[in-house]
Amino acid sequence: MIEELATVTAVRNGKIQVETQIKTTCGGCQANDHCGTGIVAKAMSPKMQRLQLDCSLPVEQGQQVVVGIPEQTLLLASLLVYLVPVLMLVVAAILLPLAGLPEGLVVLFSLSFAAISWLLVKRWLATRDTQFEPTLIKVQPKTIDVLNITS
Repeated sequence: MIEELATVTAVRNGKIQVETQIKTTCGGCQANDHCGTGIVAKAMSPKMQRLQLDCSLPVEQGQQVVVGIPEQTLLLASLLVYLVPVLMLVVAAILLPLAGLPEGLVVLFSLSFAAISWLLVKRWLATRDTQFEPTLIKVQPKTIDVLNITS
């Protein structure tokens, strides 16, 4: 299970909205201060991912939760999204010249087939209900701010 810590931003009717920061590999590299990619990544504002999840547990806005997705599910979705368009591109590039099409049309149709297959895979994954969506794993205990306790 691939897990991520998220913050609850809203609680409504048995559902919670959570927000988690999208992490990039540039943050962990030692050369990120001297690398062009690291400098560009720092210049861009940190991106947040918002998800809506079912929740039957008692949670409050601002509380931390752990969300996760099974590795097999993530691998399958990644395989479909990345590999199917590439395969369609290669198959089209091999088969279309056999039909006697000019090179320019072969390139255009091959790229079109790859783009269309990517859109079809994306649509198919979106219709798979909750199979490819993260789930709520656990609710972190509430934190106590000891600096703001008044007696």
